[in-house]
Amino acid sequence: MAILSCPLPRPETERILLAHGGGGRLTLQLIENVFLRAFSNSALNARHDGALLSASGARLAMTTDTYVVNPVIFPGGTIGNLAGHGTVNDLAMCGGAGLRIECRIHPGRSLSMETLRTVVSSMQEAAQAANVPIVTGDTKVVDKGKGDGIFVNTTGIGMVVAPRPVGPELVRPGDVVLVSGELGHMALRFFRCAKASNSKALCRVTPRRFGRQSRHSSKPASKFTVCATSPAADSLRR
Repeated sequence: MAILSCPLPRPETERILLAHGGGGRLTLQLIENVFLRAFSNSALNARHDGALLSASGARLAMTTDTYVVNPVIFPGGTIGNLAGHGTVNDLAMCGGAGLRIECRIHPGRSLSMETLRTVVSSMQEAAQAANVPIVTGDTKVVDKGKGDGIFVNTTGIGMVVAPRPVGPELVRPGDVVLVSGELGHMALRFFRCAKASNSKALCRVTPRRFGRQSRHSSKPASKFTVCATSPAADSLRR
C-alpha cells in the first residue's frame, strides 16, 4: 500500500505561517533572518520588550505591539484592555514607567458598533488604571473577508525609573518568576474550544500565595492558577 505524504514547506524561506507570530522557534527565525538583517542597530539587537533610548539626557523606553486575538471579547477581558495592559507591562519590563500610549484600531467592515465601543472603553479603563493616557492614534476599516473582527496596535513610551538595568540576562537564583505566555492564554483557549463545540466552559483564575520571596521585595509574590473545564477540554490535551 502506497503511503502518501505531504512535505512541509520550509517556513522560514517559503511562506509565512501562523506559527511565525506565535513567539516560538519560527518567530525567532523570522526575526533573525528578516527583521534583524534589515533593521539591525544597537537598540533592536538587544531583543528586549522595547527599546531603551536617550533624548536630551532623559532615559526613555519605547515599545510597540499588535493584538489580533479572536474572540475580541473573552472571559476576563477584551482585546482592548489586553492592549492597554500589555503596553504598560512591556514598558515595565524595560524598567520604564509609562508616560503616553498611541493606538491604532482597525475594525473589520460589519463589526458591530457595540463591540467596538466595548473594546475602546475597556482599553481606556486599562490606560486610566495605569495613569498612562492615550494621546494619539489612527483608524482604518478593513474590508470584509480580509480581516474580520478588530486589530489593535499600540506604541508606548515611558521614562526609565529602574535604578539598574532590567533584562532576562540579569535573572538570578532566588528571584521570583511570573509565568505567562502559553499559561496566560489557557482560559482564552478553553473559551475558544467551548465556543467551537457549542458547549459551556467554566473558567476561573484563582490567586494564591507562595512562600519564596524575591530579594527585591519584603512580601511574597502572588501567583495565579488558571482552572478551566469544558466537555471539549480533552481535545486540548491531545
